[in-house]
Amino acid sequence: YDELLAQFWPQADDLLEQARTAQADVEKRQFDAALHQLKGAAATLGLEGVAHAAQAGRVVDPADIDLGQLTGLLEATRRAVKAARSLAPRAAGLASRPFPGTRPLDI
Repeated sequence: YDELLAQFWPQADDLLEQARTAQADVEKRQFDAALHQLKGAAATLGLEGVAHAAQAGRVVDPADIDLGQLTGLLEATRRAVKAARSLAPRAAGLASRPFPGTRPLDI
């Protein structure tokens, strides 16, 4: 998962750039293809907000889409994932120790 996630961010940036270029050139097929790939990659990694936003962009006219909003969502997701992953090792360490005043269960 870590490797796929690391590959996703630059791929997502590239796909958004492809969508921007297709939007400017009024190339609906290329626009749809870029958002389709972004949706699939995001969904595979469980990044549902990005996947849903990319899918929503596929069902309307490309001229009506503000890709800046999708870019902002992608950046917010990137920051949230980074923050959550930085907390995970600390949370795992806490979970392996009993709370003060308790003792580990014998399982």
